[in-house]
Amino acid sequence: MELALFENYEHFITEHSDDLSNPAGALKMVTDNGMFRAYMDALTEGLDPKVRGSVLGVANRQREMLLTEAANVPGSTLSFGWTVLSFPILVDIYAEPIVSELCNVYPVSSPVASIPRIKIMAYIKGYSGAVTQVKIPTMTQSVRPGALALSVTPAVSNNMFSLATIAAGATVSADLYRINRRYTLITSVVSSDTVGGVPAAVTTAVVIKPDNRNQFIGTFTFNDSGATAVVGSLTGHINYDTSLFSFNVIYSGGTAGHTFACTSAVMSMRFMPTNTMNGRIKVNLH
Repeated sequence: MELALFENYEHFITEHSDDLSNPAGALKMVTDNGMFRAYMDALTEGLDPKVRGSVLGVANRQREMLLTEAANVPGSTLSFGWTVLSFPILVDIYAEPIVSELCNVYPVSSPVASIPRIKIMAYIKGYSGAVTQVKIPTMTQSVRPGALALSVTPAVSNNMFSLATIAAGATVSADLYRINRRYTLITSVVSSDTVGGVPAAVTTAVVIKPDNRNQFIGTFTFNDSGATAVVGSLTGHINYDTSLFSFNVIYSGGTAGHTFACTSAVMSMRFMPTNTMNGRIKVNLH
């Protein structure tokens, strides 16, 4: 689109160089309906119909603003300023789709607009219904209920909704929430290092996310009490519909005489509300 607009603009200016050689001709291109229409037809030639509509909207708005300003400015002043006149091209076409999502744009009779100072407040309602107030935008915290750290046990089916209900102190069930797949990950694994019948707990920080088949596959390393490296290989699976999660860890390496086993892991999870107002964010202007 950018290349087509520039090429069309260059061709039009070249072909009508005689008409635009003086201030009167330049102003006529904006004030005369027929010439302005010819200019816009030439400028938008070959553009996609949807893109052409956006360009025409920008151009017509700019033209209306210029004509409104001209009615309030002496003719001599406007003539002297024609060389810096911003003809309706390219200037804010790219910002138009973004601006249209944020506010309504209207032509005004003055180049100066007053924008009131406002504060945007977000009210985060947690899973338990407790509300936290945050001024946004913010770079220090997430504007959403916090992730729940759920302790899971190996070699069994862990019901994540049941564990989340305990952690949140409120009901987190399949009829109220859905599991947020993007923020599901294992953050740590707790292993037991047993020697002489005495176990010692070792916590290893990890980042293990599910793949597109909902499988967890990852490895981690730690040193046992004998200062020898131990490698743990974790495999697991989660069913997002039933919230059942199971996993196992196999260990290799380590000091002779030591045995290793996984006692638990920590799963970080977020839940998206479907039939409840808890877990949602409300935004107000102040």
